[in-house]
Amino acid sequence: MQFQNLEGLTFAKQVLRNIVENERIPHALLFSGKPGGGQLALALSFFTYLNCDQHSSGDSCGKCKHCSKAARFLHPDLNFVLPVTTSPKHSTSKDAKTINYLSAWYAFIKDNRYPTLGDWVNYSQADAGKQCAISKQETTYIKQLVSTPSFIAKRKCIFIWLPETMHIATANAILKILEEPTENIVFILITNQVDNLLPTIVSRTQIIQVMPFSKTQVENTLSEHFSLNPEKQQSIVFLAQGNMNKAFKLASDSEAELSIFPNHFKEWMRKCYTNQYDELLKYAETFSRWSKEQQKQFIEFSVQWLREALMSIYEQKELMYLNEMDINFIQKFKEAINHQGIEKAIQRLNAALYEIDRNASSKMLFLDITITVIQSLKKNN
Repeated sequence: MQFQNLEGLTFAKQVLRNIVENERIPHALLFSGKPGGGQLALALSFFTYLNCDQHSSGDSCGKCKHCSKAARFLHPDLNFVLPVTTSPKHSTSKDAKTINYLSAWYAFIKDNRYPTLGDWVNYSQADAGKQCAISKQETTYIKQLVSTPSFIAKRKCIFIWLPETMHIATANAILKILEEPTENIVFILITNQVDNLLPTIVSRTQIIQVMPFSKTQVENTLSEHFSLNPEKQQSIVFLAQGNMNKAFKLASDSEAELSIFPNHFKEWMRKCYTNQYDELLKYAETFSRWSKEQQKQFIEFSVQWLREALMSIYEQKELMYLNEMDINFIQKFKEAINHQGIEKAIQRLNAALYEIDRNASSKMLFLDITITVIQSLKKNN
């Protein structure tokens, strides 16, 4: 993978280029960002750039033996430590270790640049009720990796994906290794929850902060991979909020009727504001006919719209994902509600996501949400 294959993240890319060009390679880097971000893709691009024989113009060549092997995940100095658990193929806890899942992992990330733990759990067919984690038995594997020199590259890289899932014994082993670094071995930690790591581990790494993708970057990436109508693409970008993993899932869902959500939400709010109860009953009927997944998508969409209204109230327009036409609606909408009302409505909507999964009556649920919204629209709330 090359930097040019990854949309945006200009500042982080330049930091990584400077690290290589100035030959100031730290013994550990920590790629930190939100779920669905570019942490893994950026880290893999860095590995390729670091070991490329002919990198130029700020990127790896894509042709040398290192680039070729890295692109196919066949490079002997590219190593991973992963959160895993038992599965049908590896049914005992003794077998639940990284080395048994590497072939599945490389197949998984080949088609998924922005993976989440939930995606990996499903792909690896983890046993129901079991939690994927980096167990203490991985300590032996990590020590073996550290004790052997690189094979063909300048530096061996040991990727730890989601180190926040490490058993405390594994975390302590990693800490000891980082305190006494081995020459030409680079640890690359990729996290979604940096606050859940041991502070002593974080302090021994160079942090690469990976920002969420911007609205334009999500649009450009979707346009490159999908043929979407403008309305659906706009709704996906809005729902994703910089989460590329979520954007790809929504774009791949042929049943997602996202293009109808903006108008549906606006009409719902107008009818709540004017107390058109007969019409609201019809909306509840429509909502109840949607699939469970569509209901959840609309709830999430509504939460995002209300958050945009909060951003508007606090005059944070640069943080908003809506287009100008929709921002005009939000500007009018915020005159009918205050921030306490919005927060109350968001809280009720988030609770509804849980209730949908528990098979609550969708018609009654939508009516209950509607009552909360009507109450929230009273500015003296």
